[in-house]
Amino acid sequence: DGYKAGRTPVREAVIRLSKEGLAVFLPQRGTMVSKISMEKAEEERFLRGCVEERVLERFLEKAGEEEFRQLRKSVERQKILLQTGDSREFFREDGKFHSVFYHRAGLDYSYQILSAHGGDYHRIRLLTITDQGISGNVIRQHQEIILAAEERNLKQLISVFRVHISCMTEQERGLREKYPGLFSDSQEEERRNGAVFQEDFLETCKSGI
Repeated sequence: DGYKAGRTPVREAVIRLSKEGLAVFLPQRGTMVSKISMEKAEEERFLRGCVEERVLERFLEKAGEEEFRQLRKSVERQKILLQTGDSREFFREDGKFHSVFYHRAGLDYSYQILSAHGGDYHRIRLLTITDQGISGNVIRQHQEIILAAEERNLKQLISVFRVHISCMTEQERGLREKYPGLFSDSQEEERRNGAVFQEDFLETCKSGI
């Protein structure tokens, strides 16, 4: 009631979250936020990597100074967010940075699909940034991506991108041990355990589940 939202839009939003694997319906009990599946996150990362390499190829065929200006401007915003430590906004800006490639390649729909079906991958990235802080390496890699793109060096661009998309893997591996309550190997385990966090998962992780 505090948000003055009707039942229908709320129900539709919950159904959409369920389809994306971010919410679980519990008969006679209600709805809870799903736990993160590392296995699903890795598949979502794999899918994004395969698609985005092809996106970069198309991008180089069409990119001009306007796209490079947008990318450089995004990096400047990222540098500011690195100083302020705003992990949420940095996560959003990172998404905007990568969306430039899809947009110029004429593949906005592909970006929407990956965004809609990458919930676990997105959550673990955001959790990593929140838990361990914004990494300056990510910004440097973004700069290297821009440089390779400006030089029209596809081989170097793909090489840098592959490093970039897997750069958090080592950091992510310790998260399951540090926050076991946020992770699950299956939905059945979630239903058995029942009690999963209802509040903002970033706030929850700070309390040291």
